[in-house]
Amino acid sequence: MQKTQSVFHRLPRIVGRAALAAVSAVSFVMPGIMANASATIHPGDKITVVVYNHPDLSLSEITVASDGNASLPLLGIVHVGGLSSDQARQVIVTRLGHYLRYPAVDVRVVQEAQSIFFTGAFNGSAVYEPGETLGSAVGAISRTGSDTSGAMSVESTIQTNNIDLQRVRLERDGRSIGAPINLVALSRNGEPGPILEPGDTIHLVTKPIRVELRGDVKNPGAVYLDHGDSLAQAVAQAGGYSPTTSLSNVLLFRDGKSTPISSAGETMNAPAHDGDTLNFIPAPHVNVLGMVQKPGEVLLQNRPTLYDALYEAGGPANRADMRHVKVIHNGTATTHDLSRLVHGDTSSDVALDDGDTVVIPQGHSVDGSSVASGLGVLATLKYLGL
Repeated sequence: MQKTQSVFHRLPRIVGRAALAAVSAVSFVMPGIMANASATIHPGDKITVVVYNHPDLSLSEITVASDGNASLPLLGIVHVGGLSSDQARQVIVTRLGHYLRYPAVDVRVVQEAQSIFFTGAFNGSAVYEPGETLGSAVGAISRTGSDTSGAMSVESTIQTNNIDLQRVRLERDGRSIGAPINLVALSRNGEPGPILEPGDTIHLVTKPIRVELRGDVKNPGAVYLDHGDSLAQAVAQAGGYSPTTSLSNVLLFRDGKSTPISSAGETMNAPAHDGDTLNFIPAPHVNVLGMVQKPGEVLLQNRPTLYDALYEAGGPANRADMRHVKVIHNGTATTHDLSRLVHGDTSSDVALDDGDTVVIPQGHSVDGSSVASGLGVLATLKYLGL
């Protein structure tokens, strides 16, 4: 009986200590807290999480990430975006119940976000501006790309050419607002898209067709296309061909097969396939010496042949011996009769390699203009793949 009385005698003191601990914990988070327990938590909000009698598990301030997650001691990642403060508290209580007996938790919003967020193909945030629209927010990424003006705070840079602007999703309070939005169609109609609110999240995805560009092109790497876009558009997106690219000898890797194609051929202008790879090689440099209009080194971007070398050198001079044209390859000379070129006979044309030398000796007077004209027609036909 004495023990029972002793317990009840001490009960007010025990309760008083627990109440004092609770009051102390509450006073730990009260200054500056404006929101109530029903406030909805948005990405970018600053929140406090108090676990009574466990200061090591409490956080005086934490910023909710763009995906709505918060990192808490012991629990790790907890999704709180779109929940009310009370709902977030219940989630944390349930999770802590695996470690603590009867955990007491308080969650409050200290400061509401004044930012908009990007997820998916691009992760980052931007300062919210009153009246900001979906179109202007996405457009700001392409203009800024990194923190250059102070208005953007980004975690990485992007190329908006890779973003599928026809499938942009807007999320608010953890929920998608309507169907994916086609910003391309809106832009064509002069419409800016929906007006944003602080804490909104814009989800971006990459275009569905990925093409890898390798070798001698201005900006090698992966580019992304819409359905129906051509390989030529992939090259344009990568900045175009370099000044030394071989335009007639591009290798296309598709479905495990390698196929040589021309930059002006049908395949280059046909729709690209997801997973295509284009490999560009440098065009060969050839020395053309002797009786030509512009002797010296020429770059054979269109086709690496003897006829193209003569064309790039301006054609034969007036006293060129076209019956004894020499090609020197790896120290070995071969002789070729090009006199029939005037009549359109291309049987004497041969392929050239990088570093070859072509020598046009002096001979009897020939009609250089006719030969040059023939070379021009043949070069055009070969470039077109005809």
